[in-house]
Amino acid sequence: FFLNGVNSIWWWWGLVSLCCEAVGGIDSTAGRSLAWLVLLAPAVILEFFREETDVRIAQCCCRRWKVGEMAAAGRRPFKFQEFAAHSGDVRCVSIGRKSCQVLATGGDDKKVNVWALGKPNALMSLSGHTSPVECVTFDVQEEVIVAGSTSGTIKLWDLDQAKSIRTLVGHRSDCLSVDYHPYGAFFASGSLDTNLKVWDIRRKACIQTYKGHGQGITCIRFSPDGKWVVSGGEDGLVKLWDLTAGKLLYEYQHDGPVTSLDLHPSELLLASGGMDRCVRFVDLEELKHIGSTPMDGAGAGVSRTMFSDDGRGVLSVSGDYVKVWSHEPSIELLDTTEAAWGHLGDMWRNASHQAVACSLNHSFVQVWALNLSALSPWAAAPGGGGAGDAAAAA
Repeated sequence: FFLNGVNSIWWWWGLVSLCCEAVGGIDSTAGRSLAWLVLLAPAVILEFFREETDVRIAQCCCRRWKVGEMAAAGRRPFKFQEFAAHSGDVRCVSIGRKSCQVLATGGDDKKVNVWALGKPNALMSLSGHTSPVECVTFDVQEEVIVAGSTSGTIKLWDLDQAKSIRTLVGHRSDCLSVDYHPYGAFFASGSLDTNLKVWDIRRKACIQTYKGHGQGITCIRFSPDGKWVVSGGEDGLVKLWDLTAGKLLYEYQHDGPVTSLDLHPSELLLASGGMDRCVRFVDLEELKHIGSTPMDGAGAGVSRTMFSDDGRGVLSVSGDYVKVWSHEPSIELLDTTEAAWGHLGDMWRNASHQAVACSLNHSFVQVWALNLSALSPWAAAPGGGGAGDAAAAA
């Protein structure tokens, strides 16, 4: 929590109430006492215990910030949650795109767990896979989950009923990636068997198989209008497929495995990131490669690319840094900030102009928020994060 010169106990009482809301509220007298502690002390750690068992169920920290600290911290990601998600290693995580308030995780324990941001316990645990869960995603309305496993089997769950509604078999090896169609009852899956499949949920069947990758398909993304699907593979190829015609429209090459794909929210523009340490941009109207970012000298591949909600910038995650790039009139580095996330599982944008990111560490998931308003090109004031800072940080 970032603030300066706060002297109102009622503000702090509201803050403490907010912190306690996730664990069922708090007595008003005790809450006011806690609020005074936070006001007087540099930092207070709040721990919550279940009364009947004396087991700790949650923990949070309230801290006052100086102006300089606040400005520096405002440019860096803030970790607001960490939890044990599975009994074994977590293999995948997906953020619900509609609300940015729910997560789905898949693990070595063969389960899919569903979480609400800020809540200490899973909303539900979905069983049924007979092998570790490799990839997971929500449908557009966050009512259905699709999850692929290392056996190649794909399962769908209805979240209202918390039960499996489909089991689909077709891949001969690990299902590495899934994405849900933005409008219809369809989804796409990519596998280590090099095939991209499009599935009709109502018909319970694969309706199209696209071949052409030489190695496993690591990432998939439907276009916002639902007419195309893009696939990226371990072979470095990015392929654009026309769903209506059922054919390949365009392809281009990274100099290493493709790790991430994203499409501009309102323009025909594709960004892809790869282990070759650069982001490449393609004009989908002209079907031509328009440029790429300089190769990152840090030695780490690009693990994630994401357009901002207004389309003005593209975020790329590489090593311990998040970089913001322009794509027009030219490809330029606009800003850089530290982000020691480790193994990044997913990242998406919310309605508050933040990037929400989930990193994986064995059986734990860490949830981070990055305030994009503090970074260029969105920073309102000089010194709020411009190209000069970016050059120094790079």
